[in-house]
Amino acid sequence: MLRLIDNDKGVRAAQQQLEEDLGNQLPSQGKRWLTFRPTSTELNVLSHGDGRLYFGSRALPDEQKFWNAFGILEASRPKQEIIVEINFGFAGARTAGFFARDGERRFLLHSGRIGGGRKGVSQAAFLAWLKPELVAVEDDSGLAMHGIVVAELDSDRLSDRIESFVRTVSSFKKAVADGRLDDPSYQKEADQWRDYLKEFSGRKLGSASYDVDYISYHGDVVDALRRWREERGEDRLTVTNSPKIDLLVHKDGRLLEIYEVKTGIARQTLYTAIGQLAVHAAGRDRVVRSIVLPEGQDLPEDIDQALRKLSIGKLAFRVEKDDAVSIVDFAKKNSVATTMNEHPDVEGLT
Repeated sequence: MLRLIDNDKGVRAAQQQLEEDLGNQLPSQGKRWLTFRPTSTELNVLSHGDGRLYFGSRALPDEQKFWNAFGILEASRPKQEIIVEINFGFAGARTAGFFARDGERRFLLHSGRIGGGRKGVSQAAFLAWLKPELVAVEDDSGLAMHGIVVAELDSDRLSDRIESFVRTVSSFKKAVADGRLDDPSYQKEADQWRDYLKEFSGRKLGSASYDVDYISYHGDVVDALRRWREERGEDRLTVTNSPKIDLLVHKDGRLLEIYEVKTGIARQTLYTAIGQLAVHAAGRDRVVRSIVLPEGQDLPEDIDQALRKLSIGKLAFRVEKDDAVSIVDFAKKNSVATTMNEHPDVEGLT
């Protein structure tokens, strides 16, 4: 169960860990001007160099928060564009960024509330773009708040996971600026996310558990799955997402396939996936249902039997050393898609 870190001592310690980890992973680029319209500030910037993630930070006591600016370094420019701020409030202040813990492990999360001052940039629109696995985090009163797990602190992949998130925000903002999200169907998806957030706002969590090792990769897995499915070359297919199911495949208005990605195999997680697949295929003939799980984790025997009896197919995902994600056939144990650049044509789903 992820628990919110919201006391001053805990937030300050987590912020310090964030700065130390990024300081160890990213070389200093000296002082750079960071622009947040209409003003700018000069800060020491950390980055691997041109075209890579940059990070600059400072405390803002008057606003009761730590200000963390992220972007992609453009070394030739005198001023750097801030793509996203991931700020953390202390003294009870609420911000879009927050920390949570699972035992001794600590995680950086973001609510999806993206700023930018442009029409069309909103939390619901961003969530509809990203299709994340929103994770429930319990505060001291037992109430839920939800967020996107960006990265784990004290991890050697911290800067890479943050860079992945920053690039996603950048792609979203560019899509808004280009007018690519003005389509009514996209606006309908954004409305579904607004309803989804309202549905869970302030709800008591009771008991909940998560497998957190791969949870920040959920969006990468869904994206790899989407690419794989779109590139099989069939005509007139439409591949979409919704807040309540990870991937849906339609043809001529008829639902053909649904996929649900889970980043762990805790029983509650598996029960949820089976329920989602059952509900969203109910009343529809011959809908192919598949669950996508981490490679190399054996399912409980009764769950495995239930999947077979319910005709729910199994796929797996694999995270490579460079953070690339591959889709793997659970039964054949061979790779059927290799993330971002290579997607071989595959004849069957199972």
